[in-house]
Amino acid sequence: MPKIKPDKTNVEYTKYLQGLGERIREYRKAQDRTQKAFSDDIGVSAPYFYMVESGQQNVSLYTIWMAAKALGLSVELLLAEGDIWEEPTRKSVEQLAEAFRKLREEHTKLMEHNAKVAARMAELTHACNRLMEKLGRGTGVAKSKK
Repeated sequence: MPKIKPDKTNVEYTKYLQGLGERIREYRKAQDRTQKAFSDDIGVSAPYFYMVESGQQNVSLYTIWMAAKALGLSVELLLAEGDIWEEPTRKSVEQLAEAFRKLREEHTKLMEHNAKVAARMAELTHACNRLMEKLGRGTGVAKSKK
């Protein structure tokens, strides 16, 4: 078996580091976390973390483990090569976003309908109260006859 020597000029290794940095960035952004806040969370400096995300910096297993833990992911998923937003996942996210948009529209319609129903109920309650007063039952106590 041939010996493999560490070589930072190795194109394959450089591409892997860039892919790892991109995966970390995508997951971090999906959680709306800034580079500064995330680097603080995992205990590294912001400049170092910038270089990790941009694929310009070798990264320790401990830092990968801390990043995975902070993102709520397994180390295996973070280290996996390939596009983390593969087509089925992208499609699922788009479908979920569309379903959420429709749900929000339906919620708005229901809230408007509920407001109309509440207003109508208030009108009917007021009309019933007036009618009850005319019948002498406004307070729930019958009027005494003299």
